[in-house]
Amino acid sequence: MSEYLGVVLKDQPQEKVVAYRGHSDHTFKLQPRVFRHKKSKQHEERILSELLTESPDDFKDDRTVFEQLVRAQHYDLPTRLLDVTLNPLVALYFATRESIHSGNDGEVIQFIISPERAKLFDSDTVSCISNVARLSYDEKNELFKFLNAASGKGGISALDINDFNKRDDVKRLVQFIRVEKPYFQNTVRPIDLRRFIFVTPKRNNKRVLAQSGAFIIAGLLRSVGDESSRALEINRIRINSQHKDEILRDLDKLNINERTMFPEVENAARYITKKITS
Repeated sequence: MSEYLGVVLKDQPQEKVVAYRGHSDHTFKLQPRVFRHKKSKQHEERILSELLTESPDDFKDDRTVFEQLVRAQHYDLPTRLLDVTLNPLVALYFATRESIHSGNDGEVIQFIISPERAKLFDSDTVSCISNVARLSYDEKNELFKFLNAASGKGGISALDINDFNKRDDVKRLVQFIRVEKPYFQNTVRPIDLRRFIFVTPKRNNKRVLAQSGAFIIAGLLRSVGDESSRALEINRIRINSQHKDEILRDLDKLNINERTMFPEVENAARYITKKITS
């Protein structure tokens, strides 16, 4: 573990945001769950709307779509959020959590993010990107194709913002944004819809607190790796499957385990039972 910490903490740039994500299988793609399956991608807005309809009390304190997405992800709904952590040991836990018997090497991904891509949960940019989830699949697809074509011509940054905001799909996006921000003007920047953003959420969620959690959200990107930019540096650390159990035991000594990472009662019960009976 000391070798791991030496790698992740070495030469960290002070002016940038550093976040981590752990995968129990190193072949896992850096892709939000909603994009991993065709059906969930096609019905993203319906999946979210039906959950809000079925469980309104659980979402009554959420003021923005981003907050709804955070809570929905907590309840295992596929969303366009990629959860990350600010704690490299938490990422190591998730990279080793799966049993050694699976035979899969784990992986910790380190993200070094430019400060202009780091936003708070109530940012206008975060509202723009989050509300893409409320558009229909056809609207998202048309926007995606339009921006893809623009990137192959003069570049997205060369698009006229006023003309872009006259599109019917963008007008509908603005309508959704104004539900949470009535003051919002017709100023959706096309470049923002083709970027990832690192978002610091509200600390009103037990798991977010326990896991030092944050999120990466992308509008019309299929995965974080779709974007080649100086705004993001990705480093990967392979975790040998044979070392997973030993690492988990060491992390447990540091109070990083199922009980502390998932602070619901049922997880504490499972952890205590396993600890005493195994």
